[in-house]
Amino acid sequence: MVAGIFTDTFYPEINGVATSVALLKRELEKLGHTVYVVTCSNPALKGGADVANTFRLPSAPFLFLPSRRMAVLYKKSVARQIKSLGLDIIHTNTEFSLGMFGKLMAAALNKPVIHTYHTLYEDYVHYITKGKFPHLSSEMAKLFSRKFCNTCDAIVTPTEKTRDLLLEYSVDRPISVIPTGIDIEQFSGAAAGAAGAAELAALRGELGIGPGDKVILYVGRLAKEKNIDGVVSHLPGYMRANPGTKFLLVGDGPWKGEIEALARAGGIGGSVIFAGERPWRDIAKFYKLGDVFISASLSETQGLTFIEAMAAGLPVLAKRDRSVEKLIYDGQTGCLFDEDAEIPGKLSAILGDAPFRERLVSGALGIAAQNSSAQFARSIAAAYEDTIRDWRPTWKEHILSKKVMQKIIL
Repeated sequence: MVAGIFTDTFYPEINGVATSVALLKRELEKLGHTVYVVTCSNPALKGGADVANTFRLPSAPFLFLPSRRMAVLYKKSVARQIKSLGLDIIHTNTEFSLGMFGKLMAAALNKPVIHTYHTLYEDYVHYITKGKFPHLSSEMAKLFSRKFCNTCDAIVTPTEKTRDLLLEYSVDRPISVIPTGIDIEQFSGAAAGAAGAAELAALRGELGIGPGDKVILYVGRLAKEKNIDGVVSHLPGYMRANPGTKFLLVGDGPWKGEIEALARAGGIGGSVIFAGERPWRDIAKFYKLGDVFISASLSETQGLTFIEAMAAGLPVLAKRDRSVEKLIYDGQTGCLFDEDAEIPGKLSAILGDAPFRERLVSGALGIAAQNSSAQFARSIAAAYEDTIRDWRPTWKEHILSKKVMQKIIL
């Protein structure tokens, strides 16, 4: 098969969607398929080598979220290049500019579109509305999601939670639940890898983590919807009772200032460490610094960082949510909490009871092994085949014939 993946975020960006697309491309190619990625330009490349078979459209920072980029909707030269690729299917991974461009190309090439729904937009509309008109904003997010998905031929969601949400939105396309996989070897003990004891000790020193300090770890965007403030606001009492505990946050985002202020107000400013956004190749090292991974977010569609932490041998403490129901079984493969106030007690149980912690790690490693990137690619390839086999042009596609669309677009 020859697949074209259209995404607003890709290398060198570091986030769940970019990682998912990169791993999918690599693993599909291992299976013998040909994969092209159509994405945004990125100044971070600075003339450096790009990923093979990648096409980039001119882009600019997204108005409401400057850390993300938005491409121009259309460029004829790129469209003509894509026409020559012999695509069998188009796989959109965004509902914005590149997703729309993918649909235009599918119409021109008379090919089916499969779409992965990555983002729960109801949790992100506050970036645009600034907290105003919450009900209207929520309804707009639902309408936007429904309209985009119902003009695709098939949908992929990473969890049953996300599938059920789309069903509530009245999405009527076939939906496959396919968990996004991770590169198990990158995060496993063997991969700590390239990071030997001396290198990890140097990294601890750079970050101000003492040799005997316990490290509570978070990896991800520093954003309102991640509820990091819910964690920080319940750490002061625990840290006073357990001196030598650090909260290490790896990542960056618009909520960093609020988190710093909350830490200072709680008297733990010196124990909350901001490592900033780090290159993807170095992320596994930071998991090796942790003693427990924590997240209080309810906005995840799957939570790849949970699986990465589990593969790295870290016990995970997460807020109870359907996005983790097939990953974290409370007291077996990790620990769950319902209210943020439970965090100190849960941390005490994990970090204060070595045999319990080891049982959690053992169970977590078993779960991580079931979520490999290789299995992810096999499942996506099967979804491609099903979509291609079952695809029939709609009445709209008959009216906007291939020749008409090619004249417009190409």
